[in-house]
Amino acid sequence: MPLSDDMKAGLIEVFIRKTRSSQRRLSFNTNCDWYCPGCNAPMIANDGSVICPDCGGLLNDFVYRLIEFHPHRDAHGNWT
Repeated sequence: MPLSDDMKAGLIEVFIRKTRSSQRRLSFNTNCDWYCPGCNAPMIANDGSVICPDCGGLLNDFVYRLIEFHPHRDAHGNWT
């Protein structure tokens, strides 16, 4: 999936270089299946966070932009 340069740099900082972490809590719940951009493990969306149980990376800073600006399909396979 194509990403903006800013988002790509942020994901690399959080999940590859591990030079940045998020303290932001999500104010909404997601009903999506998330996979870690660093190690591809299934992530856990719980209590205001989307976290990787394997590497500990938090996706919180990126969730809104990933949902809002990137097309995705609903449970029935329809583009939303």
